[in-house]
Amino acid sequence: MKIEYILNDGYLQEMEENGDILVFIKPTLEEKKIIKENFDISDHDISSSLDEEELPRLDDEEKFFFIWKYPRTFMNKSDFEISSIGFFVRYTKIILITDYDFEYFRINKIKYKNSFDIILRFMEFTIKHYGQHLKITKAMSKEIERKMNTSMENKYLVQMFNLSESLIYYQSSLALNYDAIVKLHLYSKKNNFTETTINSLENLKIENEQALKQAEIYSEVFSGLMDARASIVNNNMNQLMKKLTIINIIFLPLNLIAGIFGMSEFTTFIGSHNIFIGYLLFFIGLALTGIITYKILMKIEKREKGKKK
Repeated sequence: MKIEYILNDGYLQEMEENGDILVFIKPTLEEKKIIKENFDISDHDISSSLDEEELPRLDDEEKFFFIWKYPRTFMNKSDFEISSIGFFVRYTKIILITDYDFEYFRINKIKYKNSFDIILRFMEFTIKHYGQHLKITKAMSKEIERKMNTSMENKYLVQMFNLSESLIYYQSSLALNYDAIVKLHLYSKKNNFTETTINSLENLKIENEQALKQAEIYSEVFSGLMDARASIVNNNMNQLMKKLTIINIIFLPLNLIAGIFGMSEFTTFIGSHNIFIGYLLFFIGLALTGIITYKILMKIEKREKGKKK
C-alpha cells in the first residue's frame, strides 16, 4: 500500500500522486519495483526496512538510509511487538518503508518545520510510545501478580514470562535506537544541519536514554521476582494438597469404623429394640473420633512450626 503526502503550510496533506512524502506499507512486488527503479533503492535496503530483526542504523550517509525500530500499537494481553521502518531521502522526496500500518500521519495532525522534521517527530513519537508501553507493562504486572497470589494455575506465570520477554526486546530496541540517534546526531553536525535540528536530536538522545533506563529497571525487577512468583504458585498448590491430606486423614478412621459397625453383626449385637440409641451413639462416636483426629493433627502441625522458628 502506498500513501503520498505533501507539506502544505507545515501540515501533511494526503495526495493521490506527486507527493513529496511517500509511505509504503507492506509494499507489493510491483511497488518494490517502482521503489527500486524510481528512487535507486536496492532490494537489500527494501528488505532491511521490512525485517523486524534488522538493526537500527544510518547505513548510507550519501543517499541517507536510516532504519528505526518502533513499537506496534498495544492490542491485548502481552502483545508487545516491534517493527522496523526505513527512511530514505532521495532528491526532494522522503520515502518511508515498513511492514506495519502504524497510522501515525493520519492520527497526528501536527505542524512540521521542514521535511526532515517529519523523521524527527516520528522518532520522538515512538520513544514516547515506548514509555507508554512500559507503563502498561508495569500495570499488567501488578494485576497478574495480584491474581497469582491466589492462583494454582500456570497461565498467569506464563503471562509474566511473556511480559518479561517483551521487556527484553524493548530494552534491546531502545539501546539500538540510541546508537542510531548518536550516529544521526554526528551526521547532522557533519552536514551542517540547522541548530534546531541538532538540538532536537540531542533531546531525542536524552528521552531515549530515559526510556532505556526505565526498561532496564523493569526488566531487572521482573527477573528478580520471577522465581518468587513461581514459588507462590507452588506454595498455593502445596497448601491445597495439605488441606486435602488433612481431610483424608480425618475420614480414614471414620471409614474404618463405619465399615466395621455397618455390618449386619452390629444390628444383631444391639438388638432390634435399641437400634435408634445404638446408631445415635455410633454417630456420636464417629464425630468424637473425627474431632480428636483433627485436634491431634493441629497439635502436630503447631509443634512442627515451633521447631522451625
